[in-house]
Amino acid sequence: MKVLLIRHGEAVERSENLKDRDRALTSKGREKLAMSISYLKTALKNKKIRVCSSPQLRAIQTAEYLSNDIDIQDFVASGSLDEFKQYVLHQREFDILIIVGHEPYLSSWIYSLTKQSIEVKKGMLVELIWPSQLGQVLKLKEYQRIDL
Repeated sequence: MKVLLIRHGEAVERSENLKDRDRALTSKGREKLAMSISYLKTALKNKKIRVCSSPQLRAIQTAEYLSNDIDIQDFVASGSLDEFKQYVLHQREFDILIIVGHEPYLSSWIYSLTKQSIEVKKGMLVELIWPSQLGQVLKLKEYQRIDL
């Protein structure tokens, strides 16, 4: 199974009047995602996929570019590595698992699984090949060059 980790797109800035979980994507963030994720959607045709998202609005909005059927999981927002591993292990019926989340948790999971230090920027996609052993191969992918 392949696991795609995607950081949410650019969101509105933090403010006293807006809870962090309610921060939405900016129009610029939406434009960038619409353009880049179109390549990914093409590559996902005829694949059995599961899209999982943090419950935070900006992550859900990012995930909606990929599917209307989103599995919202609190561990994506809290960063629990153990819950992440357990969740992935229970998704084996899918060809591709896409998790839309946040920094620093995505980078932390990648490091824990691969010992590679990567800063996952907004809208960035990281592919983990998930064999029976956890996360042995890591590839940074450009949406335009994705081959699933």
